[in-house]
Amino acid sequence: MIGNVHVKAGEYLPSFKPLITLYEPNPSQVIAYVHESLLVKVNVGDKFIVQSMQDENNKFEGQVVGLGSRIVEIPERLRKMPDLKTYGREVVIKIPVDNSLLQKEKVKILFPQNLQNNPEDNNAK
Repeated sequence: MIGNVHVKAGEYLPSFKPLITLYEPNPSQVIAYVHESLLVKVNVGDKFIVQSMQDENNKFEGQVVGLGSRIVEIPERLRKMPDLKTYGREVVIKIPVDNSLLQKEKVKILFPQNLQNNPEDNNAK
């Protein structure tokens, strides 16, 4: 599926610049952010529930496959207060490819009830 076209007919592009971007129909991973002030221990292999913010019944299990090695600015779209810059650690969560999410859809990440008594919500895209 074509995601973006980066050039118009007759336009010149520098070498090694993409002409188009291709997307899978559904995402295969979610990039989440754990706020830097949370004392949450997240490890590769941990499992989480990924839930659509548009449809609470659309949820499935995902597994952490990567962790950021530094603190980064959380994207404005994912902040509870968009005007206040916040920082956190990136967490890459692999999800089933047969999901019905849209590319770049905002989702909610939940700790499975059996792993933690008091679930903390984190936003992701």
